[in-house]
Amino acid sequence: MPKQVDPEQRRLLVADAVLDEILENGIQSVTLARIAQRTGLAIGSIRHFFTGFDEVLAFTFSVVASRMRERLDDTEHDTGADPLDTIGTMLLHLAPGQLPHRENVAYLEYLLRVRTMPHLRAEIWQTQAAGEQLVGDLVRAALTGTAATDEDIRLETTTITAMLNGLALTDAYAPAPLDGHDVRQIVTRMLERLRRAYPATSPPRPPDRPGPPAP
Repeated sequence: MPKQVDPEQRRLLVADAVLDEILENGIQSVTLARIAQRTGLAIGSIRHFFTGFDEVLAFTFSVVASRMRERLDDTEHDTGADPLDTIGTMLLHLAPGQLPHRENVAYLEYLLRVRTMPHLRAEIWQTQAAGEQLVGDLVRAALTGTAATDEDIRLETTTITAMLNGLALTDAYAPAPLDGHDVRQIVTRMLERLRRAYPATSPPRPPDRPGPPAP
């Protein structure tokens, strides 16, 4: 009786081979022949699970993006009610040392080549936009009750997103990976700067005190 093959597991096997190839040699080196060599599958077998090479690259990106979203979804379980703390936790979940190095490199390789990969452009930009929207919503929540304007919120959102991308880029291509302690200090200082730059416009209301007991 022939062994049953799980199509999704085979597709994930191929995606992992693509990620390994990108990490070692760059996205430009990915070919069906190299995937076959890494997985032990015949090229014809790989074609059985994908409509073509473009779908292989698209599926691999979707795997990376899905794993990143899972990390973001975990953020809400690790923080309190302070939106700034949530931003910090989110950044640390996606910062170098937390996101697997292989996936970090692959995401950046896709992002840097988006202009030459039109079949992936929409999904890549959509993933980027979703991350920026999440950061923007958290910044707006964090700065509620301060003198921050819509323009302040927009610029702070851009700054935080650019910082995260910059840390990822540095970690992916620097001679040595970023130190985890340094990354935490960078995020902590950024949050402290935000708190100082936008103080609350009115002090928090003290809790009601119970009145004297009735005679």
